[in-house]
Amino acid sequence: MCIRDSSKYCSARSDMMGIDGATLLVRDLSTLLGNVLQPGQAETEASACLAKMDRDGDGAISFDEFMEYAQHEDNMHLFGPLRLHAQQEYNEVRHRNKRQRQAGRP
Repeated sequence: MCIRDSSKYCSARSDMMGIDGATLLVRDLSTLLGNVLQPGQAETEASACLAKMDRDGDGAISFDEFMEYAQHEDNMHLFGPLRLHAQQEYNEVRHRNKRQRQAGRP
């Protein structure tokens, strides 16, 4: 998660994620995981997540708030598949590179 470095999920004025960034994150994660969202579903899910993650009640999510939420065992259904997807991609690249080395290609 790139909240810390003012990614596309953060407000232009801060390194915090608000409702617009959370909605974009829900859409991106859904696309990555192959889930189809119904109209308005991303906004609804983003609002619910924002309410759960925002410990200090300032209406925005800090990197620490996001990480605490994402790593909690109750939220593995949300972020566990993403971790698995990233691991699968890593393994595919690793094996492809190994095959290329064995075939004598750089």
